[in-house]
Amino acid sequence: MERPIGELTKKYRGKHRLSLRKFAELCGVSKTYLFQLENGKTGHGDYPSPSLAVTMAIADAMHMDPLRLFREIGFSVDARREQKDARPASAAIKPYEYIPVTLENLKDAARRNGIMLLPFSLPVLGGNVYIPEFKKDGHVITHQVTEVSGGIFSAVSELYGTVVFNLYDIDRTVFTDRDAAYGALEQWNARHLSARAEYVEGDEE
Repeated sequence: MERPIGELTKKYRGKHRLSLRKFAELCGVSKTYLFQLENGKTGHGDYPSPSLAVTMAIADAMHMDPLRLFREIGFSVDARREQKDARPASAAIKPYEYIPVTLENLKDAARRNGIMLLPFSLPVLGGNVYIPEFKKDGHVITHQVTEVSGGIFSAVSELYGTVVFNLYDIDRTVFTDRDAAYGALEQWNARHLSARAEYVEGDEE
């Protein structure tokens, strides 16, 4: 189950009886930033998006495999894609270019402090992203990317107008691959039908 990274740090601190200040020191961030992360909003009201280096530091502070942390917060790592696109971490790359998510590449990117390792294709201006309607008889809606500002993207469809999303939404609610979007919708429908069947069976007993 996907969970915000702040929820994970809060649970870890509670279990290990660590104060906000102490855990922030372990992660190399300010107490204020950690507070915002755990409460899900910055002083401007938007959700804080930790950098790769901060995410790696949080994993280290919690003695957690960084790849596991990425999965916990919703980054899906496709092993087949990693194998197909594998390249050495030292290869010449452009900022935000897709690189396979491996522990070595994560450490290398954190050291560089400027390269994001993305387990998905990055949306590009004028390109399409796919957003499933997670409801009964839902569909996958195609949106065209109309604005890119750092890690924040805007996309528009004739049916739903403009949506705004960031890197942490991709592969969870917004997909850069149409088939992956349909796959997520099918999984949601399967869970929905299973839960409904269990509910009906429970009523009959």
